Amino acid sequence: NPGQGIGLSVCHEIVSSYQGTIHVESSQLEGAAFIIKIPKQA
Repeated sequence: NPGQGIGLSVCHEIVSSYQGTIHVESSQLEGAAFIIKIPKQA
């Protein structure tokens, strides 16, 4: 069941509001990993 494609955009807005970052690591055989970093003082 395909999604609307807005989930990552919403996550990006939330993480950015805390001065954080989202990084993606992907492998054709293993899929993708999304790494979210938010500063401790946020």
